[in-house]
Amino acid sequence: MDHANVHTSALAEKLLSGHYGPLFYYPQREMTIDRIWSEPGNPQALEGLVKDAGASGKARFLAAEVLFARDVFFVESRGTGRWSPGCTARHWAHGYTGLANSWGLLWEHDDVGEVGSRFLVLGEAAVPVLTKLLDDVTLVDSYEGSEEATVGNRYRFRIADFASYYLSRITGIGVAFHQDPAERPAEIAHLKHKLRDRRS
Repeated sequence: MDHANVHTSALAEKLLSGHYGPLFYYPQREMTIDRIWSEPGNPQALEGLVKDAGASGKARFLAAEVLFARDVFFVESRGTGRWSPGCTARHWAHGYTGLANSWGLLWEHDDVGEVGSRFLVLGEAAVPVLTKLLDDVTLVDSYEGSEEATVGNRYRFRIADFASYYLSRITGIGVAFHQDPAERPAEIAHLKHKLRDRRS
């Protein structure tokens, strides 16, 4: 194994162990990102980790978060395969951020969230992945903090609700918010119909 791969593997272990600090707690997030980015060799290792299909999905996700925050070219080259909306979407299956706060409060204050904004950056490339998630009724009730926990957990958002909100922001198709979760499936069914029309 060459030096670059050793550094990349070591970085993955540090990210997974929380060596640099919490990445999804505020205001510590910025300090954590600074620690990761400023360590010699890490910018290149982050790039290598994101490209490493054999690496831990969580490690790749964390590396991508740092690159989104610090490397403007990472965002600009989103169409080159350096990162995909599917990699970001896998958070929901594995709970990579630990908390829902980074995904926003959605319709409340029109809040897309720090990590949710990645879908908007990826734009049309994220539409197929998000469309598949419209059938995922997994409850997301892991908001923390005084106001965010009160508001976010009360809404009882499901993964399908997050997907519908991001799709609305990307495509411009209106999706009304309903306080009652039982009323949301009809709204999502309407969104699916509009998305099918859009593809035809």
